[in-house]
Amino acid sequence: MDELTFKEINDALALRNLYDLVSKESGTLARSSDEIDLNYFERVLEKSFDSGINIGVYDKEKLVAFIYAYKFEPKVFNHTMANMTMGVHPNYQGKGIGSRLLECFIEEVKRQDEIKRIELFTPSINLTAIKLYQRHGFKQEGIFKDRAIFKGKLIDDIAMAWLKD
Repeated sequence: MDELTFKEINDALALRNLYDLVSKESGTLARSSDEIDLNYFERVLEKSFDSGINIGVYDKEKLVAFIYAYKFEPKVFNHTMANMTMGVHPNYQGKGIGSRLLECFIEEVKRQDEIKRIELFTPSINLTAIKLYQRHGFKQEGIFKDRAIFKGKLIDDIAMAWLKD
């Protein structure tokens, strides 16, 4: 693995392909292959350009990790980055990339005066992600009982948020 670069994602197809891979491998991303298409990720990038943040991690030219979120609507929630989503290519997991990516994302949020919080949901079975978010200052704000189905079983979704000091 050469030097990794962190930069804005402009390639919806690369994002879609990585999301699909991470989703299939982990099963913990909300959308499955049959629910996502290129148009979906073009809209995600457009929203992140207009009112949010997206950061990709690249090994040479290959996208190996991503994070994105955008302002919540309606305007009363404009101080919130919502639906934060991140994923790391399975071959790059366990190397601190997710942690570095989350740090970069939080630093970018800190530079935006109007943003006061980041919100996300994660499945209760994704203990690795929950611990990662907690290490970076996210707090659990609620549990949505039986909110998702994973491998045919109902599981809880954990609502978490990071608040700017």
